[in-house]
Amino acid sequence: MRHACNRITVVLVQFIIASTFLLVFTDSAYADSEFESSFSFIITEVRSLTLDSEGSVITPDATAVLTGWTEEHAWEVTIHANIEWVLSIRGTDGVWEGPWPKPVGDIYVACDGGEYVPLDIEPVEVCMGGPVDNELYPIRFRIAFDPLKDIPGDYYYNYIVFEIESP
Repeated sequence: MRHACNRITVVLVQFIIASTFLLVFTDSAYADSEFESSFSFIITEVRSLTLDSEGSVITPDATAVLTGWTEEHAWEVTIHANIEWVLSIRGTDGVWEGPWPKPVGDIYVACDGGEYVPLDIEPVEVCMGGPVDNELYPIRFRIAFDPLKDIPGDYYYNYIVFEIESP
């Protein structure tokens, strides 16, 4: 009986060694020790703009005041967006500082060949577009004059806000 137990023990040990060998050196053993990884990310909506100027000084001559308009001037706005966008412009105050309370609506703006629209303290849409990569848009402006109301003196309009948003 002792001989039979030794034989069973030997067979059992051989089975354990063979099983261990198979587990260690076969593909299925390697599959259990490999890990897979992945990357994921979320791209958010991107809309940004830069303006080429922080201010403009305009000196209208007598002809401009009498005809009612300054000559055309321009800001250059550079837009970067990965989604559709709308560019709006608004003033921060209803009137200019100066000898006469000149209304903000005397500033007219237009985007790249579009029609002039009067500025307001509420956003005024001037142009729109789709995805662009640092595209340049000229924003033209001019000032309306009324020779009966725009008395001589220094006029100053503080802050025009450019905003780029979703349509």
